[in-house]
Amino acid sequence: MPWQWYKPNQGRKVRLVAGIAVALVGLLAAGEVYIALADPTRYSQQIRLAVPVVILLAAVAAGLYALNRARVADFLIDTESELAKVSWPSRQQVLLSTGAVLVLVLMLVMYLLVVDKAVDFLLREVLPVYR
Repeated sequence: MPWQWYKPNQGRKVRLVAGIAVALVGLLAAGEVYIALADPTRYSQQIRLAVPVVILLAAVAAGLYALNRARVADFLIDTESELAKVSWPSRQQVLLSTGAVLVLVLMLVMYLLVVDKAVDFLLREVLPVYR
């Protein structure tokens, strides 16, 4: 067989997600080219359709080739194995942490607002800097 997947049974999920991302980028590029070739007086309908399709196929082929290279595939496999080791927080922990961050940010905003108004008062009323 002239072409085989590098370590085909490892890193399937992350390779699938990376492949979908590459296909989406290729699709966006093909769409932009299609829009750029929108002038019907300069380009025939066949060219307006063929060029984006060729670009999409080339992007997908290049992406599949890149994802099958040993260094890239090993990186993706290692990434998936490391993500499996992560201790993910529960929904309640995420909500509590988010609430704590929002409260602290609100407190910081209030502090900065008070300091800003105090400095503004000092500069305008006490010291005649802005007059």
